Amino acid sequence: MKLEKAMIERRSIRGFKDEPVSKALLEEVIALANRAPSSMNTQPWHLHVLTGKVLSDKLDGFAVDPYFW
Repeated sequence: MKLEKAMIERRSIRGFKDEPVSKALLEEVIALANRAPSSMNTQPWHLHVLTGKVLSDKLDGFAVDPYFW
């Protein structure tokens, strides 16, 4: 997909499917994100991937405001 097309067709997603994202897709997204530029190549990010029950347990009570999402 070309950048211009991606920018023009960009949209916000507020409804999500109730199916898990495959491990292969998560690994691909993380690998691509690791190639993102950073100031002075410091790469100041740390990633934590939570899935399934662990994710729902961690997020439980996180968003008190019903309009948070």
